Amino acid sequence: GVPYDKITSMSTYKDVQAIVEALPEGSVVQYDGAFNGGVISELNDGARLVKENGTVEELKALLTAAEKKNTKLYWQINLSRVYDNGRTYVPYFHALRDYSNEAAEIYLYTPDTAMFNGRWDPIRAYTRVSPRYLPYLTDKFLTELDEQGLDLNLAIGDLGHDVFADFRYNSTINQVQANDLVMDALATLNSKAGLALNDPSSEAAPMADYTVNVSRVSSQ
Repeated sequence: GVPYDKITSMSTYKDVQAIVEALPEGSVVQYDGAFNGGVISELNDGARLVKENGTVEELKALLTAAEKKNTKLYWQINLSRVYDNGRTYVPYFHALRDYSNEAAEIYLYTPDTAMFNGRWDPIRAYTRVSPRYLPYLTDKFLTELDEQGLDLNLAIGDLGHDVFADFRYNSTINQVQANDLVMDALATLNSKAGLALNDPSSEAAPMADYTVNVSRVSSQ
C-alpha cells in the first residue's frame, strides 16, 4: 500500500466533556494533542487547534462544563519538541545541534533494554528547537490563544524537565544560558496561565499548580 499519515482524535472535546461531567467535582484533567498537529506535533509557532478534536464552540462548551464542576483542565504542549517538520520548521536552521554540529534527534531511553529508541515516544524520534527560539515560540503561542479568546491552563511536558544546550558551531548556547531562556519562557507562560509541569526541576517546580510524573530515582 501507500504509506500516509492521518490524524485521528482519541478523545474529542465532546468525549472529554462527557468524562468531566461524570467525574467528581474538583477533579483535575489533562488534555493532550490539542495544538499544532496533535501529539506528534509540528513547530509550536502558534496555537493552531487540531480540527479533528472538534470545533472552537465545542471546546468552549467543554471549558464551561469544567467550570461548572470546579474541574481544572490543563492543555498539554511540548513547546520545544518537533516530531513532524510540517509547515515552517527546517531542522538545519532551527534545531539545536549536538556535539558533531548535526541537528540532534532525540529518542526515548528505555531502561529495560538500555537502548534509546522511538518505540514509545510515540513511534518516532523528535528534534528540538534551539533555546534561542523559545521567547518567540512562547509569545506566538500565547498571542494566538488570546486571539481565539481562549483562557487555558497549560500542561508543559518538556520545559520543566528537559536539559537544554545548543552546540551549533560558532553560536553555542551552553546549559546555563539555555536554562535562563527556559526559565524565562516558563515565567512568561506562568504569567498568563496556570501550569502543570512534567517531572520539573527544583527550580521550575514552584511555578506549577501541579507537578506530574515526578521522578522517584536518584541521580547519585
